[in-house]
Amino acid sequence: MLLFLEAIAPLIAIPLILHLLLSWSAKRSRLLTNVIVMIAEAGAAYSISFVFDMILQVSMGRIPSANTIVPVCMWIALSLCCHLSAKQWAAKPYIIMLPYGVLGMLAILVSLVHRQNFLVGLLTIITGFLFASRVSSWTAKPTEQPDGKTHLEL
Repeated sequence: MLLFLEAIAPLIAIPLILHLLLSWSAKRSRLLTNVIVMIAEAGAAYSISFVFDMILQVSMGRIPSANTIVPVCMWIALSLCCHLSAKQWAAKPYIIMLPYGVLGMLAILVSLVHRQNFLVGLLTIITGFLFASRVSSWTAKPTEQPDGKTHLEL
């Protein structure tokens, strides 16, 4: 029972905390909101890169596949919780892509020592591109200004 709570509690707490933080920051500063989104996306990027690493370790026979089923599912769920909670607040796609790109490039640099990290980095960067491509102009809201013109507010 305790293990079940340890696995489920973060999946409930992360979206709730992110929603509260992002709602609060949206009223104060767009920059603060973007920073919080980038931190959440960094958590998602780390989680998904860890999944890629575990899958590659299994495919190379270094870890038994039975030992990775629960951790892979948990890390995927954590990644999705972070990403789905933050993506609606992102003003631009690069805010989502940047953490994936940085983490992917670090993994590629480490591939000089650990060869499988090249593929981990590449998959992380591709995932960032895919997630960032889902952010479009729906985050921009047209507002009417006092001069009667409609402006696009990000």
